[in-house]
Amino acid sequence: MKKVLILGGTGYIGSALTSYLQEDIQTVDLEWFGNVNNPANQKIDYDELPKKFFSSFDVVILLAGHSSVAMCEDNRHSSFENNVAKFVRLLDKLDDQAFIYASSSGIYGKTGENIVDETFDRYVPTTYYDLQKKEIDLYASLSSLNYYGLRFGTVNGYAPNLRTDLMINKMFLDAKEYGKIHVSNPHIHRPLLGIADLCRVVNSIILDPTHPGIYNLASFNTQIGEIAQRVGTMMDVPVVVDSPQPSYNFSISTNKFEQQFDFHFQETPGSIVDGLKKYYTKAHREARVKKL
Repeated sequence: MKKVLILGGTGYIGSALTSYLQEDIQTVDLEWFGNVNNPANQKIDYDELPKKFFSSFDVVILLAGHSSVAMCEDNRHSSFENNVAKFVRLLDKLDDQAFIYASSSGIYGKTGENIVDETFDRYVPTTYYDLQKKEIDLYASLSSLNYYGLRFGTVNGYAPNLRTDLMINKMFLDAKEYGKIHVSNPHIHRPLLGIADLCRVVNSIILDPTHPGIYNLASFNTQIGEIAQRVGTMMDVPVVVDSPQPSYNFSISTNKFEQQFDFHFQETPGSIVDGLKKYYTKAHREARVKKL
């Protein structure tokens, strides 16, 4: 059994990982969005921890930070400090551990109809959040660490500490609470990552931490309108198309991770909704729009 440290271990993804992984897990989290399943969490800013604290762990997973476009939008100074400066200082505190961190597929920006892989580098920043994720990928790539930068598609699905502002999660809850689903840009393509697949990805890296690098992660690419129709059918509610909002297309290839780790993504829109149906009443629900 490996010793795993999860920085940001009580949030949306962290709460799912701590429930899933069969390892010796310790979490550090300021609990901005509560703590529903980890009473042993250390409530401290990981930036305050000394280098020697990290040396006893086989794996360090970084999920902490300003974790949405909305959180970074009006907080470019504090989000830079939290997402980039602390990341760089953390690199100096790690040695030969496997270092897994949350990046974002949003760093690809506007790719049109193209499905892009990790070599795509024609990036023009569209949000502070994506810009900061691009920065930390570059810092990691210049380090000598055994790093795994995971460029998530939009993560969806049940977790004990549930985010309600994410695409399928929000559609499901709107269907339950309001009897309809609203969608503004049904033609737009997006990569989505089921949180169960995300947990399996992290477990695969923990079991075989010998292939460092940057990896795209998505269970599927699809149009937002197709997702809305699927959720609407499963929940037996209508889909209402609202006025378009500024947005853009992007889709990603996950071939690199699938081939390197002999991995198969399993989640579908249907399986994600089924999981939400089964467990959502047990979840602590929080939208990730906190301003700091």
